[in-house]
Amino acid sequence: MKAWKMKNEGYFPLSLHPFLRAEGNQQDVVCISFVPEVYVSLKVRTMVNEPFRTQVPYRLEDILEIKLEVENKGKDEVSHIVVSHMIRDHLVYVPQTLKTGTGEGELLFRLVRWRIERLLPNEIAQLSFCLKADRYVDVVMYLRATFTFQHKKIVYGPFQTKDAVLLHE
Repeated sequence: MKAWKMKNEGYFPLSLHPFLRAEGNQQDVVCISFVPEVYVSLKVRTMVNEPFRTQVPYRLEDILEIKLEVENKGKDEVSHIVVSHMIRDHLVYVPQTLKTGTGEGELLFRLVRWRIERLLPNEIAQLSFCLKADRYVDVVMYLRATFTFQHKKIVYGPFQTKDAVLLHE
């Protein structure tokens, strides 16, 4: 959300999506805020010593390790970050594998939810957990997470991560 001040006018919120074109004289529009740079990624690996990737081949009974990473690339602190991932029907959570260095992670039936109270500039937080490929349904399976965060009392989101792709071998 961006706020703009119009000459001889009050403030009004301006959504960044979809694109809005300002008409008129450039001197009439003054930008008074910016959008925080918060990035969340979801990556997967099948073997402990493999690197995390966004595209991974898998077989039935494989254990998949999922890593969610939140990075604040902005200049200000962000707060109240909530990241959620819904576990697909043919994947099963492996008990006692939910690990986080920052914030609180929890499993609610098939929903993995991660709450981070605050993230400083250039700080990175990670959460990981394991899933077992329980049954074969699709040749290609897409995994993603959603997230929201707060900056200066403005809530941003929900946003969605780029897909991680599981390819059945």
